[in-house]
Amino acid sequence: MLELCVPGFKALIHLATDSSIDLETLELEPLEKIEFQEDIAKLNFQIKKGVQVRELMTMVKEDEFPSLKAPEAQPRVLDVVDKFARATVTEVLVKEAEEQPQKNIGVKSIIKAVETGKEKMEEIIMEISKEFGPSSQPVREIASMGQLLSEGVKCDEVVALVEAGHFPALQREEAQKPLVSIITSKGHAGTVCEVLLEESVEEFDKFKPKGESAKLSEVKTKLDQATMQVINVKTFKAEMAPGAKAYVKAAQEEHIEEKILTSKVHRGVKEEMMRVVQLIKHGVIEEDVIQMIEAGEFPHLIREENQANLLDVVEEFGFRAIVEDVIVQQAVQHEEQRVGVRAFIRMAQQENYNIEQILQDSIVKEFGPEQFKPIEELTRVNIMLKEGIQAQEIITLAEAGELPELSKPEAQAPLVRAIQNVGHTPIVCQVIIEESTKEITRDLPKVDVASITSEKTILEKAVLSEVKVEALSTRRCYLNESPSCNHSCI
Repeated sequence: MLELCVPGFKALIHLATDSSIDLETLELEPLEKIEFQEDIAKLNFQIKKGVQVRELMTMVKEDEFPSLKAPEAQPRVLDVVDKFARATVTEVLVKEAEEQPQKNIGVKSIIKAVETGKEKMEEIIMEISKEFGPSSQPVREIASMGQLLSEGVKCDEVVALVEAGHFPALQREEAQKPLVSIITSKGHAGTVCEVLLEESVEEFDKFKPKGESAKLSEVKTKLDQATMQVINVKTFKAEMAPGAKAYVKAAQEEHIEEKILTSKVHRGVKEEMMRVVQLIKHGVIEEDVIQMIEAGEFPHLIREENQANLLDVVEEFGFRAIVEDVIVQQAVQHEEQRVGVRAFIRMAQQENYNIEQILQDSIVKEFGPEQFKPIEELTRVNIMLKEGIQAQEIITLAEAGELPELSKPEAQAPLVRAIQNVGHTPIVCQVIIEESTKEITRDLPKVDVASITSEKTILEKAVLSEVKVEALSTRRCYLNESPSCNHSCI
């Protein structure tokens, strides 16, 4: 039988009841007005009357609000709500996934997002690394999945492996919520909706075509091989956490514990900071602590959003020299990333910033008064920004060799120091994180969408299945004279 799957309809109800939005004030596209406006007005009227959610769901089961109930309408209705309240859409979809954990909505949504080209496999792997930790089982499983897809295994074959339970960590009940959240946060609520629609249809024909079991066995063998290929998959390195690196150095100083206790970092970060201190007190050397960080043993310390804050904390502890040393050292060690010039261009793009003054003071001081060419190129950068050229376009010019002096390895350290001198270490920190992330992402499995696409989209399958259900239901009534039927089938 066909389960009632109406996440778009539910999102509309939540939008009206939780956010107190008058549904008739929603701005609809012309086609949306033609299709949805009448039923949205009816729904809005019922909500204003005080009709409860349970009653509204009963009404939709009884074929009220037909345009808002149709399977093919659900992604578009979600898009309407998403324009006003993405959090509401995420909440509804997460709840739908949580209520049916055995259907693996989260992991199937990940597969669909890659299949349709909405997300790149390597970026999904990085997102899962951030969510579950770089050395976690979900990361190894998603990397294995990526390796399979990179070798041309079809998405429906990977879904068959999911159904057979070959990705246990990604299939855990508690994993579905973060997986769904990853996809919806990227604006792909419709993808999750399509998966929900397909999963709402029970299989009528359990007969497996000849050769299907053999095919699954073949794909399982490929999965075993893929798992071995990515057994040492790397999704994190210490360069992606400059704040944590600076803190590990500072943690070796005396009286650091008292400073940690009075710091304003949140509890999880504070606990991990204290743990680092205890390790160092017990003789664990800095390099070993860094290895533990790379292994993901300090999940709060390695989170991207905590890095700039950690650098600030280390400075507040009185160790500004450590911060400067760590940042400059990373810029020098990875000269090919051009951290200095990238960070300077970003800083210069900020409004109400006196770049001429920085050129006269900090830049001249760091490069020396006799170094005219770097200063000339920085002046050129400033002019381009004033003319409205975007920072990323200028960075692209630098990559193409248009700013040769600023792109030289020896120019990166003085540029970074100049930025630090005017209080913009967080900009350098962000560039370091981004470039280090790009570098590590290059080695992850890549997927050619054309080689993995299944024949029908999930939404097409769901709609076809609904037709099949209705046809089968009608036939059964005609043959068996079911008392529950109104005999319109005759």
